[in-house]
Amino acid sequence: MFIISAIAFTWIDLAKPKVKTTNDLYFIKGHFRDYDFDKHGGRYTIYTFRLKEFSNSFKIKADFLGGFEKIKFENLKYGEDLTISIAPKDSINLNTDNSYFFVFSILNDKTTFLDTDYTIKKHNTNLIYYLATAFFLVGVVSLYSGLQWELKRRRLRKQKSIEQD
Repeated sequence: MFIISAIAFTWIDLAKPKVKTTNDLYFIKGHFRDYDFDKHGGRYTIYTFRLKEFSNSFKIKADFLGGFEKIKFENLKYGEDLTISIAPKDSINLNTDNSYFFVFSILNDKTTFLDTDYTIKKHNTNLIYYLATAFFLVGVVSLYSGLQWELKRRRLRKQKSIEQD
């Protein structure tokens, strides 16, 4: 199970959009419509907002919350200009359905609510590879230990069988 988890962690990381610099992002200008900071059972909050020009919601990834200026964002007025950035692969789906897209930056003329440098750094962390490696090693050790135990059990069974004959 640990090895499968390691593979899943690696797959998830490899499947995420490749964003190394601000040049790798798609920037959108729009007018602030509303936000929703939806608490789920007191355990976590999902931060989403919408722009008037788009049917989609835009979501702030949990990894990025440390750099999010929530209090300032809550003071935005309806219709204020905003510039946001998303992964380019998401741009082709704007206004095609009601899905959400993760944002890499949120700013207006006066304030940066979510900074691209911060989010790109967080997006490209190697933590998931360390986690995948740890899970893989635990899986290998577990398999090895289980195999050793099984071999020992078979030797004992064979030895008992010989003694009984």
